[in-house]
Amino acid sequence: MQGENLLIMEFKIDERGSWISDSLEGHCFDPSLCRAIGSVLKHEGANTIVDLGCGPGWYVRGLCDLGFDACGYDGNPYTASISADIVENGRCKTLELTVPFDLQVRYDYVLSLEVGEHIPIQFEDLFIGNLLRHSKKGLIISWGIVGQNGTGHVNCRDNDYIIDKMTSKGAVLDYTASNYLRNKASLSWFCNSIMVFNLSSKD
Repeated sequence: MQGENLLIMEFKIDERGSWISDSLEGHCFDPSLCRAIGSVLKHEGANTIVDLGCGPGWYVRGLCDLGFDACGYDGNPYTASISADIVENGRCKTLELTVPFDLQVRYDYVLSLEVGEHIPIQFEDLFIGNLLRHSKKGLIISWGIVGQNGTGHVNCRDNDYIIDKMTSKGAVLDYTASNYLRNKASLSWFCNSIMVFNLSSKD
């Protein structure tokens, strides 16, 4: 559920915002951003990472290559098959992100890149709750801003809106890490949207 593309995509989008596709069409990967995310995570002493809205698993693969224990989930029913040639089999699975779920594990950091803007507003709080429920230390979130073009963008939000949402739940924006990632990103939308949040009560 990532990317900014003005072309007409040849796949379906369900009522909860998930892309239903057995191809890589529409997905984008920013290698330099992935490396920078790895640097932030290492600085924070993180080891376990979950990517919620992982698409075909490029960031899961990239983080695994950097030495992290990473896995991912996405609402696309074809997640396992489209990720099979990218990341170790079984690390990326299908999961509906807009209903409450509990994986019975909390990861050091939750990653969610260009996902929230695809989720209809009535499911927004459920999605955010799922992100927070599964994090021990913090979250790295990119949420498409108002006016950002892209396939299936139904809920773009300005940074301040997301910051208010997250801080109301006890998360604290890390300005330094957020700016670092924005400066390292090569895809334009990340330069405007990616943010790092730390949880005020880490354990």
